[in-house]
Amino acid sequence: MAGQSGGEATGLVVHDLLQSTKGKEEKTIQIDASARDNGNTYLRAGLVLCPLDASGRYIQYVDGALDGSGAAANAVVLGHDVDVADGEHATASAYFRATLRTGKAIVVAGFDWSACQRIRRF
Repeated sequence: MAGQSGGEATGLVVHDLLQSTKGKEEKTIQIDASARDNGNTYLRAGLVLCPLDASGRYIQYVDGALDGSGAAANAVVLGHDVDVADGEHATASAYFRATLRTGKAIVVAGFDWSACQRIRRF
């Protein structure tokens, strides 16, 4: 994929990520240019994101962060691969209500699924 900056595309499609399409709800979100996926600017589908308090734009979940990115209750799951390598904020589709297949979401240590009010794993 052009512009890819490290990382590999997941190749996931909706049916790989979601346990069921029943009850899923998506929304368009703004991803902050500082968002990273394991240090890479290429963000893979399934990455758990949280909104920053100051801007409302999303970055990866950061355990213990006080800027909003550590609030699991507000988490969404990125619906498709996105590259923020050009330093610009990106627009993307994300699931804010969904049932995910176990092991398909990309999270960091410390993420508490029980605190996540709208996303469930099965």
